[in-house]
This record gives sequence, C-alpha cells and structure tokens, in this order.
Amino acid sequence: MDLSPSGLSNEHLTARTEDVVNQLLEAGSESDLWDYFPALTVASIALVVWELWTRHCKGEITLSQFKWMTAKVSGLKAGKLALLSVAMMIPGINVVTGAGLVASLLFSAAHAVKAVSAAKRLP
Repeated sequence: MDLSPSGLSNEHLTARTEDVVNQLLEAGSESDLWDYFPALTVASIALVVWELWTRHCKGEITLSQFKWMTAKVSGLKAGKLALLSVAMMIPGINVVTGAGLVASLLFSAAHAVKAVSAAKRLP
C-alpha cells in the first residue's frame, strides 16, 4: 500500500496499551458524575423519542416531523445534561444546582399527585 512506517514498534504500542489498562485497573470502582452521562442522556432521549414515535404511529405527526423533532430533542437533551453535569461539578454552584433539581422534582411530583387525585374524582 506504499505507506510510510509510523516509527513505533509493536512492543512500544503494546507497552502503551498495558499502561492504559493498568491505569484503568488502578482507578477501580472510583466513579464521577461523567460516568453516568452517557446512560442518562440515552435514557432521557429515548423517553421523548418513544413519545414522538407513538404520536407518529397515531398519525399526529409526519415522518419528516418525527425525524426533525428527534434530531432537535437529541441535541437539546444532551446539551442540558452536559450543562447540568458541569454545574454539579463546580463547588458552590453544585449546591444551588442540586437544590434547583430537588425543587423541580418535588414540584413535578406534587403536580402528578394532583393530576391523579383529580382524575380519580371524575365519574
């Protein structure tokens, strides 16, 4: 293929790979907030995409609308979670961010309880 050599030997590459594996083993089970970022992002996006797909199947939105909304929500959710993750890692701001998230969760739960109890009162 007429490629010029990289100048790195197989032994050198193997040693560097072993160094990376050793660092991973030394880190062990230590985790930080960024470890959860991919799973949270996928779960958050999947919930919205599922709802969009349901509406597409019902004929409420077209396929092109579904594609556009899926792309838009993917970017928005990933950006939001990245921003929240960064805010949770900054000392001082993390307390305010955490308090805001807890307050949002409590207000959402209270709204859900009110909606369920109102639905039960209807004949």
